[in-house]
Amino acid sequence: MLNIVYVGKISSDDLAGVGLGNMLLNVVVFAVTMGLNGTLETFVAWAFGMDNLKMCGIHMNRARVVVTLILVPAILLFFWID
Repeated sequence: MLNIVYVGKISSDDLAGVGLGNMLLNVVVFAVTMGLNGTLETFVAWAFGMDNLKMCGIHMNRARVVVTLILVPAILLFFWID
């Protein structure tokens, strides 16, 4: 919120850019990773409920790989956006 207030005092064009950047970050990164983490929570809870701690670890490591594969292109995308 602080960056929006600060940039809003500079110019309205810059404020529009910051708003668009925040929206893109929320949609591309936060929404996708929160959805994936919610799915991970379900799988780990099922495995833990069956007293299968090995499957808990397998699900956690699979999720790390999947989230990394999704976030690396997003990071590269945001790195090259002006």
